[in-house]
Amino acid sequence: MGNAQKRFKGEKRLKLFAYNRLMMNILYFLFDSFYNVAIRYFKSKPVVLIQNKTPPPDPIIEFVKRRQDRLMRTYDNKTEMSVNIDPIFYDKVRFTEAMRAEHNHLEQKWKKCILYESTPRGNIFMYYDVYKSGFAYYADQNCVPYAILNAMAMRYVVVFFCRDFFMDESIITELSKLRDVSDTKPKPKSDNNTQMAKLKKYKTSDDTTTTTPASIRNKFISMGKPYNLEIIQKTSKIPKLNMKGPTKFDAVFKLSYKDFKAAAAAAP
Repeated sequence: MGNAQKRFKGEKRLKLFAYNRLMMNILYFLFDSFYNVAIRYFKSKPVVLIQNKTPPPDPIIEFVKRRQDRLMRTYDNKTEMSVNIDPIFYDKVRFTEAMRAEHNHLEQKWKKCILYESTPRGNIFMYYDVYKSGFAYYADQNCVPYAILNAMAMRYVVVFFCRDFFMDESIITELSKLRDVSDTKPKPKSDNNTQMAKLKKYKTSDDTTTTTPASIRNKFISMGKPYNLEIIQKTSKIPKLNMKGPTKFDAVFKLSYKDFKAAAAAAP
């Protein structure tokens, strides 16, 4: 009886020890879980310092600045930047007479000098319109800012060596020599039979005030979408000779094969 009782007490102790061990593990697991949850939700979050990040540059400003710097550098060197401009442009009388012609060589020449560039507002094709004294352009968008067109005109006059075509006084340091000539336009002929009433001008109080002249800016003419541009130039048709009646060349052109062989055999 003594050994059986001792064995029973030993087994009872082992079961009690295992039970206590299991309870300790369960309590430790629950405590650790609640502790991690408390740390995650109640722990103070670190303060993140917000740094002042510089905003990205405006693409239009960068586009204009690069071309304006390139144009300004042309005034520092001694290279003639208007060498491709014909001397007729600087003579008012000759320029006016040239513009009266329907198909003059000046317009044909500069219509072939086309500049293409991809801008922040889409693709643009530009050439110089001699008659209107401005830059004609074809653009993807209907409305293009003046700053982009002006920047493209800066590159145009540098690429084609025609800097005097650029007349924006807010950009250039030297006034263009074509400033006065560009305003000259051939006036349409007036009909002498038509009578126009001349109205009398009355002086007002606004006439006494002096107004400051506005600065000259470049002129841009919208020609529509790029698909309207005719890149392939049309050639003029060669007129056919209209010869009526016999000519002195008929005897040469109407030479028969028999006469040709006889002439060839008689030749030394």
